[in-house]
Amino acid sequence: MAEREIRAHTHMSTDETSGDILGWLPRAFPAGVPQYLAIVDSIEEGLRNGRLRPGVRLPPRRTLAKEIGVSLGTITRAYEEAQNRGLVDAQVGRGTYLNAVPSPAGTTIRGQSVDLSLNVSPSVGEDRVIRRYLRQLADAPSIAEMASYLPHFGMERHRADLSAWLAANGVELPASMLALCCGAQHGIWIAARAAAVRDTPIITEAATYSGFRALASLEGYTLAGAGLDEHGVRPDEVDRLARETGARLVYLTPTLQSPTTSVMPLGRREEIVAVARAHDLTVIEDDAYGMLLPDAPPPLATLAPERVFYVTGLSKYLSPMMRLGLLHVPARFRDVAATALRTTTWMAPPLHAELVARMIRDGALEEVVAAKRAEASVRLTEARRILQLDAAGGPAVSYHLWMPASDRQSAASLAADASARGIVMAHPDALEVSADAPPGLRLCLGGPATREALYNAVSIVAHLRNAGSTRFVI
Repeated sequence: MAEREIRAHTHMSTDETSGDILGWLPRAFPAGVPQYLAIVDSIEEGLRNGRLRPGVRLPPRRTLAKEIGVSLGTITRAYEEAQNRGLVDAQVGRGTYLNAVPSPAGTTIRGQSVDLSLNVSPSVGEDRVIRRYLRQLADAPSIAEMASYLPHFGMERHRADLSAWLAANGVELPASMLALCCGAQHGIWIAARAAAVRDTPIITEAATYSGFRALASLEGYTLAGAGLDEHGVRPDEVDRLARETGARLVYLTPTLQSPTTSVMPLGRREEIVAVARAHDLTVIEDDAYGMLLPDAPPPLATLAPERVFYVTGLSKYLSPMMRLGLLHVPARFRDVAATALRTTTWMAPPLHAELVARMIRDGALEEVVAAKRAEASVRLTEARRILQLDAAGGPAVSYHLWMPASDRQSAASLAADASARGIVMAHPDALEVSADAPPGLRLCLGGPATREALYNAVSIVAHLRNAGSTRFVI
């Protein structure tokens, strides 16, 4: 902490206040560490080495801000973080007092956990919109129409409305080829069951969606990981694995790939389609996040509808409570997909489809999606700034970001350190299929209820990363 220019005061009592502690605070701030964290670190080190004593009252926030030349907001965040770490006790009407330093040592979020592992959309008040449409449905005559066993692929009018919504977002797929299922994960399972060849590997990205890894484990599928670059999966890698393994099925996320956030350009998509046709491969295209980017290239399914299952759902655009997935089924798999639907759920919940269809017709769904795009963009921009990640070439909107590391051990160690401090991140192993997976960590930005909670957690991650900055790519 020498670089923070902290001066020693060896005679402090519980009555000593502002003037006594001011000399302990940083007048210079190291690069890469937020100012508020440097202030809290200074107090914590003083408590640990005995030069500051429990019971000392901290100065008023405005006094402190003026003394060390930072904003009042910085001091407010510092006091809040110090309380989160258990370093201080705020007493209404009396002030803020130093505590004995808690154990274990290190930056932490006290009394709560912040989940950066689950890739969910940020809440923008969509529950109020859903309530409004639920009230409409309670008195709707269409309830009687849906009170029966309906076609396995869903009602025609629901599929037509959802096809129109896809088209409005640049995904041109006919309603006649769409099946409604119980969420995108259910759609992925149906596609895999329809197209997987027994005792033959499935090709996927070297780092991929953990839910597909779990599905493969459950069903006994072997996965072969194809190498990635900045544009997503490499066509030459898919070609190589198809030749070497005899694989007949490929699972890919071309838009906002998880975990790396890459967006596959049109030329690369055309190359992937060419490889698929050359080897007669079937493709499952997971487009769970694609409509966050209105200018995304066309999906693989529109380039090769005869061999691509296209999967998306409403969880990432509306709410996880809406268990409604959309699955484009190539013609030759139609019968087996219908059997899979019949066997598992018979049909997707028609009430969910009716609610979403009404929201589409009224424009309410697109309003919710637009609000989620805007909130996700703000969170992504600020998280990148805190982590000092270069935004050049990256997506403008995403629910997650990728923090590269130079090696897997560094990424795993940081995930463990963050977990010990109340910040949950996916362990690299959960996303890796092969040794070709790029080392790093995925941070999901939509889960924390507030921006403040997110930024605090990301700042702690940045602080931990910078302690081992030679191991991370900044």
